[in-house]
Amino acid sequence: MGFIIEDEEALRMNPVFGEILEGLEARAEAKGKAEGQAEGEAKAVLTVLEERRIGVDDAQRERIMAVYDREMLRRWLRAAMHVESADELFG
Repeated sequence: MGFIIEDEEALRMNPVFGEILEGLEARAEAKGKAEGQAEGEAKAVLTVLEERRIGVDDAQRERIMAVYDREMLRRWLRAAMHVESADELFG
C-alpha cells in the first residue's frame, strides 16, 4: 500500500514535508536545467559538423545527443571545428 497525497497544500505547510518537497523540487529543476544545457551543447556539436559538411550517421547523432557530460560535449564542440570525420570525435 502506497502513500497517497490528497492535500498537497497541507503537506507544504508541514515544516518537515514542506522542506522535503522544496528540496526535491529544487533538485528536479536544477537537473532539468542541466539536461537542457547539455542538449543545447550536443546540438551545437551537430551544427558545427553539419556546417563543415562532415557526415553524421544516425548512430553517431544518437551517441552525441545521449551525452549529458557537459565537459565532454565542450571537448567535442572544440574538436568538431577541426575533425575530418565524426568518428574522430569519439577517438
